Amino acid sequence: MQIKRFKADTMARALKAIKAELGADAVILETRRLGNKGGVEVTAAYDQPAKPTKPVLAKLPAEMPPVVVDPPWVAEALKQREAGDRTATPVNHRPSAAETTRPVMATPPSAPMASAADNASFDEALAPIRADLASMGTQLQQMQPVTLDGLTALRSEMQRMQRLMGSLVAAHQVDELPEALRDSYARLLELGLPEPTAAELVQQLPDHNPELLTETIARRITVANPLQTGSDSTSRQARMMLVGPTGVGKTTTIAKLAAHYAIARNQKVALITLDTFRIGAVEQLARYAEIIGVPCRVAANRAELEEQLAHLSDADLVLIDTAGRSPRDPDHVDELMALGLDGIQVHLVLPATHTPGGLEEIVSAYAKLAPEAMILSKLDEARTLGAAVHTALSSRLELSYLTDGQRIPDDLHRASGMALANRLLVQDVTT
Repeated sequence: MQIKRFKADTMARALKAIKAELGADAVILETRRLGNKGGVEVTAAYDQPAKPTKPVLAKLPAEMPPVVVDPPWVAEALKQREAGDRTATPVNHRPSAAETTRPVMATPPSAPMASAADNASFDEALAPIRADLASMGTQLQQMQPVTLDGLTALRSEMQRMQRLMGSLVAAHQVDELPEALRDSYARLLELGLPEPTAAELVQQLPDHNPELLTETIARRITVANPLQTGSDSTSRQARMMLVGPTGVGKTTTIAKLAAHYAIARNQKVALITLDTFRIGAVEQLARYAEIIGVPCRVAANRAELEEQLAHLSDADLVLIDTAGRSPRDPDHVDELMALGLDGIQVHLVLPATHTPGGLEEIVSAYAKLAPEAMILSKLDEARTLGAAVHTALSSRLELSYLTDGQRIPDDLHRASGMALANRLLVQDVTT
């Protein structure tokens, strides 16, 4: 790994020098100001890739199912079972996910009704789950301090049971639906909505009329008010920060917003990027800014962000781009919190290509930032929009924008519950 320090009058010049010497894949390790003389010192690194000694493996899919690691007491129980000692039980023995899982009969989309015909059979179906929950509660009270792996396995098991209970409740609700509504329920399942959400939507249809499904979904989606920029409001300049994991389209969405407000709305727009982790990210936004004709600044910390905002005080709208990280990175959100977000609207960018569980994980990870609203991106890349609609209904975040392509600014749209519901229900999921 090569590590080198670069000194320059401005951050932009330092980044340009780093790219010229270390390349676009260089990583910023540290940034600091050079006292009262001005200028910055940036420490960067570049890891020269070694020649592979084995064939390079194919790239993994963008999303992989979470890996659940059994806690130590599970391994001990399995060893005892293999040894034939069926009478010995660990002191802290708790049933593993494999032990407590009970088969759930899959129901074809065309006939999603539950086998339970009344409340008695429904309670009977829930009885094993209630027993497992009671057992887990007792074990939690008696358990010794557990490892991180043990907590991970326990959390996974509880989430599995929660999903199973939600599915049973939904099946019970669907069992009571009129025959005319069951096709609508099956259609929503095909489109990727979770069973409880699909059942709830169908039950809310006025007069049990399936033709009102689009209006029912649209009515449930909360849409954010239009962004009020400095020139069309009595408040100070509007400041919007886009956050979210890597690869969700934050930088492209920033460019679309900038082009819309600068060109179509004739506003004074400025850009700031906080993504100094990779050199290419800064240059990408700077290139967009040059094409649109708006200023672009770089900031690496709270002090630099406040300084750049002061320099751009005459702008009607300041759009702030951030680095993308994994939602499982515990430090990323804390770093954003440390920037000081007073007066800055935070919008969470969520890709429609993710699963409902994946989107829920992102929303949960960024909850500490208290986002003002969410932006659904990559609608054109999603096979179905069930996950996106489910998140819009369940996350309690208002929906501000929709994006569905790479064209700037054509593929940016003000959020509309009716537009999203229409796009969901006209999808062809047979291909």
